[in-house]
Amino acid sequence: MTDEFTKLAIDKQNEIASGEQLTHQEYLIFRNWYFSNNKNTNRRTVVRNFDLFFAFYGMNVKMVRDDDEI
Repeated sequence: MTDEFTKLAIDKQNEIASGEQLTHQEYLIFRNWYFSNNKNTNRRTVVRNFDLFFAFYGMNVKMVRDDDEI
């Protein structure tokens, strides 16, 4: 069962991903959003939770490379 924040994060990821693709820049925007919404949690815990979240739910979104990346 997913908690309230996980549902919110899935919705936010889908909103940022602009469809079924997630560019590196969009990934960074989402990652920043995720971390900024977990300010009251220990940093190590947030990093672990983000890694787990992205392993479970981020794989549903195809990662693509930005054309303007260096």
